[in-house]
Amino acid sequence: MATIERTRVIRPSSRLGTSSYKVDLKNREENDDLHLTVIHESDSNFRKEFHFSASQLKRRKSIHFKWDGENIIWSGNITPK
Repeated sequence: MATIERTRVIRPSSRLGTSSYKVDLKNREENDDLHLTVIHESDSNFRKEFHFSASQLKRRKSIHFKWDGENIIWSGNITPK
């Protein structure tokens, strides 16, 4: 079991508020956990970290979230630990 690292950047300058942010999982092994860091393009103090267990990600090729201007909202019945 390993933990894979991913980073996503919230980019309101180039994305609509209704846009979904995709986190690709296609190279993840079945027993790998995910550590996701989300940062903001214009706020260097914004940094959110999320952990997902391998069991949460089972049979998923990706996970998605939206940014409402203040919060990260997860799609598809997934909630980070």
